[in-house]
Amino acid sequence: MLGNHEFDAKDAGLQKFINYLDAGNCATPTRIVSANVNFGPSSPLYQTQRIEKSFLFERDGEKFAIIGLTIADKTKNASQPNSDTTFANEIEAAQQEIDRLKAQGIHKIILQTHTGFALDQQLAAALTDVDVIVGGDSHTLLGPDSLEAVGLSPSGAYPTQARNKDGDLVCIAQAWQYSYVVGDLKVRFNPQGQVEQCSGTPHILVGDDFKRENTESKQFEALNATEQAALLERFKAANIPMQVVSPYTATLNVLLPYQQQKQNFASTVVAQATDNLCLRRVPGTQRDTSRSSLGDICNQNPHVIAHGGDIQQMIAEAFLQQGKVYFDADLSFQNGGGVRVDVAAGPVTVEKIYQVLPFKNTLVRLDMTGAEIKATLEDAISGVVEQRNTGSYPYTGGLRWQVDLTQAKGQRISQLEVRNASGSYEALVLDRTYKVVTIDFLANGQDYYSSMKEVTGERRMDVGLDYAEAFLQYVERLPGTIGQKSLGKLPTADYSTQKFTE
Repeated sequence: MLGNHEFDAKDAGLQKFINYLDAGNCATPTRIVSANVNFGPSSPLYQTQRIEKSFLFERDGEKFAIIGLTIADKTKNASQPNSDTTFANEIEAAQQEIDRLKAQGIHKIILQTHTGFALDQQLAAALTDVDVIVGGDSHTLLGPDSLEAVGLSPSGAYPTQARNKDGDLVCIAQAWQYSYVVGDLKVRFNPQGQVEQCSGTPHILVGDDFKRENTESKQFEALNATEQAALLERFKAANIPMQVVSPYTATLNVLLPYQQQKQNFASTVVAQATDNLCLRRVPGTQRDTSRSSLGDICNQNPHVIAHGGDIQQMIAEAFLQQGKVYFDADLSFQNGGGVRVDVAAGPVTVEKIYQVLPFKNTLVRLDMTGAEIKATLEDAISGVVEQRNTGSYPYTGGLRWQVDLTQAKGQRISQLEVRNASGSYEALVLDRTYKVVTIDFLANGQDYYSSMKEVTGERRMDVGLDYAEAFLQYVERLPGTIGQKSLGKLPTADYSTQKFTE
């Protein structure tokens, strides 16, 4: 089933991934399904037979169908499919494929979705003849309330039971995230193909090297076999579905030399963060208020609430400085959702930089008028408000403004000021052209930055520098010796959001 990130490197990236799958030596052929993707003529997957709307399988003489669904709006606007690759409405595409299968006598229908738990529940209620939905995208954990005893907060039962448009039972399961869960789902059908009952267990996968923290030394100590067995018995008695797994030695041996090379590079310390550089997409108290991995020290930080994420602002400044190196840039753009983790005070490694910026984005130069820059900011804010996409929120280097979300669409940004060569700020001139550095993802109009994609031809130049590499180069150019360079919060005057009104 195709998800939104399969399109992060455009359709060519997806084709490359499929080629790797097909070059493997799997005992079971890989099936790729999505009922609502339509590849345009520019795509290497145009008219492909490799991606199916659905496929059939048989168990004990009974035929089942699996239909794939890809989240439509998010993939089109927050990933990078080719411009003529489109995604049909999830509900309409699913029903059309269900009807086609039903006409062939197939009555046991499973949706395999990458649409998120909320839309999975909407799909269940809106569709006829759907029986089971196994979904992803929203990183939703389903399971018993007992998981709260180990610090996990399930969003519902596993499976969650709903009713379809016919009033029949639908069983919904979720994959949580990053292979942390392997679920089993038991479904019983009646002779007419309707679900009579479903149950299951989300097995939380944990490693076999249990440790406890010594309260005095603050060091972690391994549990012995007796202690580990006792702990697992406690999990079992409390109905906590933990499943201990051990590494597969043959696989580890193949990966070992590559792992060592990567670890050596990744562990290199390039700077020292003198402050916690907090992650936050949108300022204020109503949106995206609990994303920081550093907890309330960032989530409840008054400066973060007033001005937004420190690390997002740092990235925008880094891009501006790299843009100045390459083509004397005036300002930069970065979307809040493209920056993924905080940077805690202390050593900053190469690995941390690539965790902050994990996607396959490269820098682009755009020659934009002040009017186009303002329109782009309004587009991004509209993505936050009308589309509820917090990742669209804009951060810039060398440009600052005030935001008022109580105003009408297109009138929410004011007091736009550009930082000049002397470091002071002056009003953005609407009919002046500025040199802008951003990432190709935004330059292509993704994440609702639709005005940017109109900047084409000689007004656009693809720099080609990987955006994580650009941040790494920025850090390496800071004063001091490598590993001891200071990385601290920017002055408040240089934060792009100077005032934020909910």
